[in-house]
Amino acid sequence: MRMHEPVPTSGPPVLYRCHARGEISEVDLRCARWGEPMHAGDIDALPGAVQRRG
Repeated sequence: MRMHEPVPTSGPPVLYRCHARGEISEVDLRCARWGEPMHAGDIDALPGAVQRRG
């Protein structure tokens, strides 16, 4: 998005593009233990291990 371009007012706040296929997709985040759906209000994002590339 460039300066002075209109800001989208509808649709999802974040789009997820699959690296393998290049298509925009939805993400179905579920609890690995219980299999229930998780939403932004259901989780806390915590720091994990640092992964180095190269």
